[in-house]
Amino acid sequence: MSTTVFCTFDQQDIADLAMGRLRNSVKGIHSFEYLSEYGQDFSNHTNQDYNFISGWGLFSNATSGSGLGGGAGVQPSHPVSVKITCDDNVKDMIVSKLVNLHAYRIVAS
Repeated sequence: MSTTVFCTFDQQDIADLAMGRLRNSVKGIHSFEYLSEYGQDFSNHTNQDYNFISGWGLFSNATSGSGLGGGAGVQPSHPVSVKITCDDNVKDMIVSKLVNLHAYRIVAS
């Protein structure tokens, strides 16, 4: 049976690093998903498709307005929430590792 764990990180980069470390250290994680916050829409990412480019829209070309994100400019960092689906028997291990990975608002259901 599966369990869901929700948590929040201060920045997208910290969340990306934490999910990679968590995925590599705990067996029994089925998937994780970045939840929409502050107008961002992240796609569902499973263990198999974790290799994605984060930070889209962080850079733009000052002269032409083009580049990654189509001239979106530098965006400030903000909290990012993550939904992790895992086996019941690894829930407590995931929660303890999330604390060590600087996550907060951790809720396991």
